[in-house]
Amino acid sequence: MLPSASPVLQFLPYAAPAHEAAVRAVFQANVPRFFIPEEEAGLLDYLGQGLPYFVGMSGATVYAAGGFAFNHPTPQLPEPSVSLTWGMVHSGWHGRGLGRQLTAYRLQQAGLHYPALPVCIETSHLTASFYEKFGFALLETLPDGVAPGLHLCRMRRPAFHPVPTL
Repeated sequence: MLPSASPVLQFLPYAAPAHEAAVRAVFQANVPRFFIPEEEAGLLDYLGQGLPYFVGMSGATVYAAGGFAFNHPTPQLPEPSVSLTWGMVHSGWHGRGLGRQLTAYRLQQAGLHYPALPVCIETSHLTASFYEKFGFALLETLPDGVAPGLHLCRMRRPAFHPVPTL
């Protein structure tokens, strides 16, 4: 049984190999509802790139993880932007405010590094409404874009948008 109180997370930069097993455990706790097993290789590849990524901890326990990355202009997104990447909370702790802590921290950090850029995210239809609370607007939905029954939602948040207090 989980404790009723939610921890206040301390965010630390991801450090391999110290955090790898814990981040993989958080990922695996969210399969198959939010991720598919085949995505784990992409997560590990991302972690190996040294891009900004954080673990949300209380004591020695990792409850959440996520990062952000700069995006160069592309034909689909003709302006530079920042993406929130690989955000996740251990499924045993969903609905307790840890995702809000993680998202607020990532937006704050992205804003410190890239204050004039919009922030994008690719998420599923299961979490799109969560990100709307942070000022993200839905750009498009691709049915079954992640996996059968798991729709890909592309979202964007304007630059200079304050991080809401939830």
